[in-house]
Amino acid sequence: MVHFLWIEDFENNAAATATTVFGTLLPNMNFSEDKEDLKDQFEKHGIFVELSFLEGLRFIRDAEKLAHIDYILLDIDLDVDGGQPDDDNVLESFMKFYDHYENAVDKNNPNIRANVLGNLKKEAGYHLYHELVRIGFPHQHIIFCSNHGDKQKQILESFKKGRVKVPEIYTKDKNVSKWIMEKNEDQYTTLRRGIYEGCHEISQKIEEGGEDSLLINRFTKNERKLSIDDAENYLYIIKSLLPLQIPSSDQNKAKLNLFVKILAYEWEVVDPKELPILPRIMKIIRNWVSHNTTLFYGTDEKFVAYLFIVNMRAMFDFNTMFRDEKSRPYEKILFTLFPRDLNLKNSLNSIDTEMQDAYRALKWHASTVDCDDKHIRFEDLANCIQRSNLQERNNTKLFTQITYRLFWSLLDKKNDFAKTFLKCPPFIREFAEYIYRPSFK
Repeated sequence: MVHFLWIEDFENNAAATATTVFGTLLPNMNFSEDKEDLKDQFEKHGIFVELSFLEGLRFIRDAEKLAHIDYILLDIDLDVDGGQPDDDNVLESFMKFYDHYENAVDKNNPNIRANVLGNLKKEAGYHLYHELVRIGFPHQHIIFCSNHGDKQKQILESFKKGRVKVPEIYTKDKNVSKWIMEKNEDQYTTLRRGIYEGCHEISQKIEEGGEDSLLINRFTKNERKLSIDDAENYLYIIKSLLPLQIPSSDQNKAKLNLFVKILAYEWEVVDPKELPILPRIMKIIRNWVSHNTTLFYGTDEKFVAYLFIVNMRAMFDFNTMFRDEKSRPYEKILFTLFPRDLNLKNSLNSIDTEMQDAYRALKWHASTVDCDDKHIRFEDLANCIQRSNLQERNNTKLFTQITYRLFWSLLDKKNDFAKTFLKCPPFIREFAEYIYRPSFK
């Protein structure tokens, strides 16, 4: 699920307004009429609510908070301060935009202040929008959501005076609900949100867990081991690679390909011998992309999510950091990109057959290459193609599917998948339910 910021003062019937705007996204939610309780309800689902112009402005100016937001809904006419003290005189800087305040002899005159704050209330949404664009938040990710139809003329005038392009203005009806659903289902934004939240969460945890959190170091020679600072820098780079603004199709292909290359970079110095399943996948990917730099140009968000989930659990010791084997919140965000196969237990016996078919298909692709060993493994066949001059080595679709199938081939080396699967940790079994279809369907 992507994250929304909704700046709305709920002048009338908070529960009904919440239902109208977000009820389609959260159909089973019994929204509270109490505004503070409503904020808590929404936050559990990645929707952050601020109840006044001042609170919204403070959220927007908090870079760390704003980094967790993908899309923003602004009311036009907003309670100015929500009863909160303006200790740092933020409102003063906005009141100066109004001539009858700026030119007033006595700026503390209650009538003048009330009149100016009344005008600020009517244009609060405009000022928040201007602030967002000023700090670089993409205007395509902001809409106005307001039933103040009589105020639209005034705000349009504000945009005209400021020579600023007017964003989309929705009333609180099914159209804004449709917009929310479309944004929530955007694959690029979902991928980016899951990656950002994952890097953020793991960065916090490795500070607590120290070098014991760095699982990758157990497969690395002493002189090449990562430090905590190295890991922090790596996570910062990873979460910064995908911009908030959705790129064009060609830009996206290039960005996802680059992301895979940088994601796998640290596996270059890892000893390939006796690696567990997830680290082995990342070592194989690193070898491929270091010699074939455009291998995954044109892959999709689902595949990048798969590799990110694999990589984070391969690099970092989740048992040390989280002390359980459950999927993390960021993984649940990324899982929404996949169709889940809840009946996988009933398909276990067929996976052996499907992997045998996959092996034969891969062997056919490699049939013109001398791969030496007639008993060659699935990963060896794939490596053999990558070392060759065959056109198949540049087939993004083929190697995307091969990479999914690496999981299954490495998980079960005895051709008894049903027995192996039932012994797997809970996370691996859950993960398998999500990647089964892109692996074989």
